[in-house]
Amino acid sequence: MNIPKSVTQISYNALSDTNLKRPDLSNVVEIEDNNNLDGVTALTIPVNLYFNSLIFFNNLNRISAVGGTVIKSPVACFMKEILEESGLSSQVYLYTKKDFELTNGVIPLFCNHIGSGVFCNVDIVNIEIPSNVTRIDWGNFWNCPNVEKIAIFSEKDISISIENCPKLLEVITKTTVNFDVSNCKELTKVTMLYIPTISLYKTVAFNHCRNLKEIVIENPQKT
Repeated sequence: MNIPKSVTQISYNALSDTNLKRPDLSNVVEIEDNNNLDGVTALTIPVNLYFNSLIFFNNLNRISAVGGTVIKSPVACFMKEILEESGLSSQVYLYTKKDFELTNGVIPLFCNHIGSGVFCNVDIVNIEIPSNVTRIDWGNFWNCPNVEKIAIFSEKDISISIENCPKLLEVITKTTVNFDVSNCKELTKVTMLYIPTISLYKTVAFNHCRNLKEIVIENPQKT
């Protein structure tokens, strides 16, 4: 299956579950989400095309671009090396479930975005979000059965919600906005750089955290 050169727009899931191997999107100016394209191994894309589903091309091993060298679309972190082989880069490197599998949960320093649910229901003891991350999508700190420590070193305005982590002992966060922890019954210590402005659900910031003994505010003068 090939995409005709005359195609400039691709609608939601129009390509999903097809046998595409090496699609050429050179003339496409708009594309909606298209999933289940694990058969794709090579892709040609305009640098200005925003293709949100590109991060899920788990078997991609070659990317070509037209119109420049910096791709607007977010790419998975493992794709950075693939891009560099073609002299390309991306504006956004997003950490995905596949990246988690490849790096055992260690987020590379060039990553600036954590995808949704990456750390949910996975076997990891320590989660560390480096300072260069500017966005964390929903569900990353929910239902983490074995995590004992979560450290978020980004000082960007990132809302943090931690739920149902039965072995969690300690949280470190440098965010200044929404911060909530609930149903983490072994949590004993929380360290915050500043006092967050408001809790995510506008309720109790530490709900059902019965063993919480210590809250440290490193810079209490700034809120």
